[in-house]
Amino acid sequence: MSTIKKCRKYYDQLLQAQTFEEMTPVALDIIDRMPTGVVQGCGPITTGGFGCKTKNIFAICSVIEHLQRQGYHVFNQMFFEEHVERIWKATEISGYPNKLLEDFYRDIFETGMIKHMIFIPSWKSSKGSRWEMRQARRLNIPTTILSWKEFHFALKESRFNLVEN
Repeated sequence: MSTIKKCRKYYDQLLQAQTFEEMTPVALDIIDRMPTGVVQGCGPITTGGFGCKTKNIFAICSVIEHLQRQGYHVFNQMFFEEHVERIWKATEISGYPNKLLEDFYRDIFETGMIKHMIFIPSWKSSKGSRWEMRQARRLNIPTTILSWKEFHFALKESRFNLVEN
């Protein structure tokens, strides 16, 4: 099956998902098809960081691109973001989406398929990133916190233009 057809298949499966938990098999299939040594970029999305979800997503995407350019095999959780938003709104979750962490990310991390978690320097400002760090420690997943210098470099080289060159 071609890459485009696989992506379409995954997208169609995600459209059918009614819960965060129902997205997990798609994520695990994607990770399973990746070369060994999969890493995940971690950082603020809904809380902390730049204080704006859109900017935080651009920052995560910039770090993912940066890591990929360095040769890392990165699980890109941004593929799921549209569906996270849809499910969050449909289920009328108020406040922080703990169910996303518990029913999606925890299930992924507990498989052992994510071999390393790389954090944006502002990770402590985010409830979700602090939770990810606790999971990494609980599951003995190695972690790295990017330096501010490397993070700024990732932002500068990104196509998302969060900082001036």
